[in-house]
Amino acid sequence: MYLCVERGRVKHDQVTSNSSTNNMGITNTCFIDHLSFKIDERIGMEEIITNILSLNVDAFIEAYNNECGYNKAYRHRKLALNIYYNDFSDKKCAYIKFDGSACGELTNELQNIIQNAIQHNARFKRIDIGSDDFKGLLDINEISELAQNGHWTGKSHTSDQYERHDKSGESKGKTVYFGSRKSPVFIRIYDKQKQQEQDYHWIRCELEFKKDAADKVAQLIADTDNIGIVFSGIMINSLKFKIPSEDTNKSRWEDQEWWLDFIGDCEPLKLGKKTELNATEEDLSWLFRYSRPLHRLREIGGMDAIILLLEDGKAKAEKQQSFSNRTLSS
Repeated sequence: MYLCVERGRVKHDQVTSNSSTNNMGITNTCFIDHLSFKIDERIGMEEIITNILSLNVDAFIEAYNNECGYNKAYRHRKLALNIYYNDFSDKKCAYIKFDGSACGELTNELQNIIQNAIQHNARFKRIDIGSDDFKGLLDINEISELAQNGHWTGKSHTSDQYERHDKSGESKGKTVYFGSRKSPVFIRIYDKQKQQEQDYHWIRCELEFKKDAADKVAQLIADTDNIGIVFSGIMINSLKFKIPSEDTNKSRWEDQEWWLDFIGDCEPLKLGKKTELNATEEDLSWLFRYSRPLHRLREIGGMDAIILLLEDGKAKAEKQQSFSNRTLSS
């Protein structure tokens, strides 16, 4: 399990130097703020709840919902946790979604849930990892100005901003974005103090991972006892705020000290792009999800049925390739 918890969140004080306590007695924290994944195995609802989520079946009630084509939905009685489920005999699958409040309530169980999901060949749709600054290292207005002036470097190509106001025109919080919501990694930094109308410093920084990036981050979380290592290691590769100089190469500009203090001294983690080898491994993983029906086919028809299935697949692949070649040559 994660090493330290403060205010229902996981501290990353063994990774970053921004873990000291502010004058309100609140410690900087690191946490998972969203988790969703899909399981394609033919697995029963009770097994999902007890074996993967490690929760009580009685804590869920059935609700009508056909979101994303699922014919059943189950929601937790108290938590913002939903399970969307198909119980068709030929295509049983489930989509599990934890909102931020559910992640906060289940902080100490999330690593175990992710490990269980990986064992069931889950495909992670989205994972958000955040870090709260209560110490006063991050100034949202300075971050906004640096973003507007292009005084930053990172994996993203663009930045954007949004600010909410009440009827009197008073700001209710500013958010600075880096990257696109459609990209595998998306960063947002926002003024949680104004959003929640608190009287202490509170800036939140979040990394949002989707699809392949979410799968890789899930494995990193499963393999470590400190989520701060994951947050800091990826963030240091993803975004740096810079001190402008006359050097035309922005990457040689010095880093803002307050940003380095917030991230901390850690080893960079690279998610990397999918290689041909990774694609092959993914194909194999996809095939192994259907090992049970193949085993059943062998029980019913023996190896002759397996060979017949392979020949049918080969014929369809050759037909598809022939069609693709005609399309390219036309």
